[in-house]
Amino acid sequence: SKASDGIDATAAAVEFYRQARQAEAALPPEIYRLLNFGMFTSGTVRNALSAHAQLEGSLRSFHDDVFEGLQKTVYEIAANVEKQFGCTIHINFSESYPAVMNDPDLVQRAYRAVPFRHLEEPSMASEDFAQYQLRVGGVFFFLGVGDTAALHATTFNFDEEVLTGSIRRLKRAMQEERLQEINAKLREIRNPESIKALLDQRNELQKE
Repeated sequence: SKASDGIDATAAAVEFYRQARQAEAALPPEIYRLLNFGMFTSGTVRNALSAHAQLEGSLRSFHDDVFEGLQKTVYEIAANVEKQFGCTIHINFSESYPAVMNDPDLVQRAYRAVPFRHLEEPSMASEDFAQYQLRVGGVFFFLGVGDTAALHATTFNFDEEVLTGSIRRLKRAMQEERLQEINAKLREIRNPESIKALLDQRNELQKE
């Protein structure tokens, strides 16, 4: 039959998916990573072999060597599936976000200011905040917004006072910590110019 002479793009894509997921699952559980596919389209009608299939997914890791290793594995799987099915596979990796890596010292400062609950394990969510952290140390954390729709739902809505109130609280706590540091230095130093500079800083903080 004509079907037996053709190349089944759906079958090839399913095999690619199976091998990719198997390769990701083979990594040790302590290596945090993500390789999964959320979109699969194939064919144009129900009663004919598919000539084209498309898989779209995400590849994430906290470490470049793990990310690059999985990328290499994806290309190797594609080559194997091409040979097995006689098809052609095109792999395209879009520019990805770097991993969010919190500055340990800033985490401790933030915790002293506003005690929070540490995650039991890292979140594999993608976050453009990581771009800021490439340039300056930062702390990324989650704020609870109460009983509302999921984050990316079209009905998502929340009281913005959650944000503004948290910012005020964090700022106030950080200012108090800085004031304590200034007062401690004032008790130690004797240089008049240094004392004046610290007093000016303290006055500016107390005005806010």
